[in-house]
Parts: sequence; structure tokens; C-alpha cells
Amino acid sequence: MGKKHHLALIIPFFALMCASAPSVLVSGNDNAKEFSLKKGEIIQLSLDAQLSTGYGWQISSVSGVEQYGDIDVKTAKVIGGIDTQNIRFRAISEGSGHIEL
Repeated sequence: MGKKHHLALIIPFFALMCASAPSVLVSGNDNAKEFSLKKGEIIQLSLDAQLSTGYGWQISSVSGVEQYGDIDVKTAKVIGGIDTQNIRFRAISEGSGHIEL
């Protein structure tokens, strides 16, 4: 069984509508930081993983956002190398929310 990781992000939301909002990029260094998003904006988590060794990220719980697309993986060139998992979420409601992995 792979190792579990927890990354909790508190994401406050605002009720303003955006037709095409730029993405907010977040890395593992941003653990537990707060980010402001408008309804409809996309937040992308770009996280290091070692999928060939079972060391990866899974969505545990979310509120105020929904997963947007599939998890994109940039695979390392060598076995045991550092992969990158990109996970996108779209803000769907106003108020505060969270993403926990």
C-alpha cells in the first residue's frame, strides 16, 4: 500500500463570476497556506511524487471546489526518480473551502 500524504489548503472564495480565469499554481511548499479564488477560477496543485515506489498523492476531501479534469502526471526519466502530479480544481461556491490530499 502506498504512503498517504496530507496537504490541507484553506481556500477562501468570492462570489464574483469569471469567464476565463487564470490558474493559481500551488506546490508542496504551500502546505496550509490560504489562497483567494473567484468562483470559476482554477487552482492547480503541482506536487512531487515517486509513483514507481508507491509514493503519490490522492484526494482525501474537498469543499468549495470540484476536481477539474484528470490528474496529469509528468513521469521521471529513471525508476525511482521524482515525478510530478498536477491536480486541478475549480472554485464552485463562495465562502471558504479546503483541499486535503
